[in-house]
This record gives sequence, structure tokens and C-alpha cells, in this order.
Amino acid sequence: MCTSNADCVAPEVCLIQDVPAVQVTVRKSVPTFFAKALGWDTFSPGATAVAATTGYPQTAKPFPVAVSNCMVDDYFKQIPLPDPATRIKIWGPYSNVPGCNTGQWTSFTESTNSNAAIKRLLNGTQPAPALNIGDPIHISTGVMNDLYQDIQNNFVGKVVEMPVVKDAVLNTNSNTPITGFVDFKIDGVIGNGANSQIIGHFLAYYKDRSSSHPGGPKNNSVTPPVLLK
Repeated sequence: MCTSNADCVAPEVCLIQDVPAVQVTVRKSVPTFFAKALGWDTFSPGATAVAATTGYPQTAKPFPVAVSNCMVDDYFKQIPLPDPATRIKIWGPYSNVPGCNTGQWTSFTESTNSNAAIKRLLNGTQPAPALNIGDPIHISTGVMNDLYQDIQNNFVGKVVEMPVVKDAVLNTNSNTPITGFVDFKIDGVIGNGANSQIIGHFLAYYKDRSSSHPGGPKNNSVTPPVLLK
């Protein structure tokens, strides 16, 4: 991913990124021995290191749907991204990648498959916990028909922050660590009963006020800090 116009390869359009980073420079004066003969009594070697995290490592307003990293990675590897954005259907297989799923309900920190627990998260009677990369969340499989009506009534047209997890866990009732977050705009719900799906599209370079560290790559998914320099 380019970070300046000079890095861009046509026809890619480069967007300068705000990447949370820390730069540390250490310099120390060291006395010389042999160099004294040349008039150098001391010299000051230095080193600089830069560590960065892409996107934001936490969210205060997670949405109780976890999506697969294989789907997110496949979508955002496109250069340039499709305009208008491709519509995504969440629930069931992701047809672009064999063996990849789209998403599944999550009750976050509650180890339960309860429809009621997720409904409380959707309607706000139970506040969603702030989540970080690496936090375990509970994947809640099963048919939860009435939750789709809640989404249709209250979330159409809204942008939500979905946790990203490894694809393999989406078919199990289990706890799994978050690998990132992605912003998704909900356009509606299609289907009925067990065949219902959330439809919408991913957002690129979206900055959400609830995020503590906005910025980063196109998909706003996140990774742990890495040493860049």
C-alpha cells in the first residue's frame, strides 16, 4: 500500500494514511581511544526505531456480528477498490473464496448461544464491551430469526464496526481471539427465517469517532504493532 503519491502505481489512487506510530531516537556521547590522535575526543552514535499499528486496535462500539478474515482480505486486495462498492451478503459461504464463510453472530464476552443476549446488545439494553485485538469473543451459531428484524428496523443506513476472526471458527460455538475490525454499512436484510442475510458494503478509509486510533489501511482492519525501522 502506497503512503505517498510517488509510491503509487497507475491507475491506483493513493490516499495518504494516518497510521498510529511511535518513533524513538537514542543518541549517546561515547569517548574515543585511538581517534584522539585525530582530534576526536568523543563521538555520538545514534539509532532510530519506528513502531506502528495499522488502523485502530480497539473499538468502543462493536456490532455483534463477526466476519471472516478470508472474506475481508479477499475484498480489500482489489486495486483499485470497486466503485460503487460491491454488495456483501453476510451469512453462509463467501462465494469468491472456496471454503470461506462470511460471518456469524457473536455474544462478545458472554459464552452463550442465547438469542436474548444478542438482542440486548442490538437494542442497547446491554452495553457492548470495548474490544481490542486479541480479546476472545464467543461465536454464537444457530438460527436467530427475530434478530434480523431488529437489524432491519434499527440499523439500515448505519455504519457498524464488526470484529474480524479466523474463518475456521465461524461454524463452531467457541471463543476465539479478534484479529481485527472492519467498518460495514448496512443496507438491509434479505430472505426469510433461516435463509436471512444482512446486506451492505465495506467502507474504505473510514474514520469512526468511536475508534481510539482511526486511520490505517483501506479496510480499517488492524494488526498488532510491528517494528518498521
